[in-house]
Amino acid sequence: MSTVTYIAGDDVSLTISVKDRDGDAINLSGSTIVWNVKKTVDSASISITKESDDGIVIDDAVNGIFTITIGAADSKGLAGTYYHETRIVGGTGTIGRVRDINFNLGQIEFKKPLVPIA
Repeated sequence: MSTVTYIAGDDVSLTISVKDRDGDAINLSGSTIVWNVKKTVDSASISITKESDDGIVIDDAVNGIFTITIGAADSKGLAGTYYHETRIVGGTGTIGRVRDINFNLGQIEFKKPLVPIA
């Protein structure tokens, strides 16, 4: 699992490509996507959550591509390493969790900005 690093309080867009074990795109037509960020894997408290039509846009359903937009206010005040998970509920009601998506995304580190954000 690799860690990607962002400055807390910055706007960030993550474009994700979901593929099956054979490397084929997963069709997201009719799917609902939920993305959560938590301090620990087992934490009940969610620091950031994004859902379809509220921070997540499916850009190309047939090719399994969607974008998560994290606004500056979402990560303001966060610091340290957090864990995230994407949950996809397919149009047929199938549920899958995506942990290693696109570039082995699994941990996110938010660093404090050098200059405090007002």
